[in-house]
Amino acid sequence: YILPTPEGKKRSKNISLYANKEYRLAPNRLKWESITLHTDKGGLRLSVKTAENGTDELLCGHKAWKETSVHTHFAYHPRGTTLNSFSGHTHPFKAAGSYGWADDTTLNVKVLFVDWMSGVSLSLRFEGEEIIMEYKENSAWESATVKGVANENT
Repeated sequence: YILPTPEGKKRSKNISLYANKEYRLAPNRLKWESITLHTDKGGLRLSVKTAENGTDELLCGHKAWKETSVHTHFAYHPRGTTLNSFSGHTHPFKAAGSYGWADDTTLNVKVLFVDWMSGVSLSLRFEGEEIIMEYKENSAWESATVKGVANENT
């Protein structure tokens, strides 16, 4: 059995407007401070910055899973705390990512944390210099939305 990947196209005709631009995010449960989209030969790469762990590079394949090592961990825990939750796990974590463009302004991404029972589904909607990130952790009941704005220096 292979986990389903996000539906959507491999490319957006507007990718040059979004790529290599850092979007600073409002405070969120994932504790992600910013996200940057990069194009690579075999897919996409998301640079995710957190205060706690610095920047991680999440590799994402189209209609395929790409695995990478990350220091970012899943911020939400079913019991409401991550305190000591990761003490028995080695770092870095393994993460697998996959993507699909729903349309030319909306990127759907799934990130699965291979060493942990969790993952997150993202919908990144680009609107000019802003981004709207809707995300849902697989252990959460509801999705959440956070807005971001492009960093002028990128």
